[in-house]
Amino acid sequence: AALLDARAAAAGERQRRACVGGSWGSPQAELSPLELAHGDRLSGAMLSGWGVACVEALLLLVRRVLPRVHDGAYLASLSEHAAYACASLGRVGLDASALLRPLFVEAALRIFGAALRSATDHWARAITSVHWAAPPAS
Repeated sequence: AALLDARAAAAGERQRRACVGGSWGSPQAELSPLELAHGDRLSGAMLSGWGVACVEALLLLVRRVLPRVHDGAYLASLSEHAAYACASLGRVGLDASALLRPLFVEAALRIFGAALRSATDHWARAITSVHWAAPPAS
């Protein structure tokens, strides 16, 4: 999980840098008074900043909610809604589906593993209660 978080953070940082053209304090990101007056670069920076904030908020929300999900149908619904959100953000160049996919895969494997353990435990209890008898000799 820590490796997935590190990869997602690195991917998010690469995407943020690509959107805003470097770090926030870099000289390339600073706007001159003329650029502020015309607002072209400012509106672009504000839009990309808003988009990055949306992606970060979505990732944070998904990371908080998924550990509480214990039902496959509910996970499928959340995955579908997240895909729609990513598609909407993708229309403005901020598709975050690659960042969310590992989180949903990890949750699906966790839910499947829990169901498999539960089924195995149930089978083990059921098999011990069966009284086996040898068939009569003919």
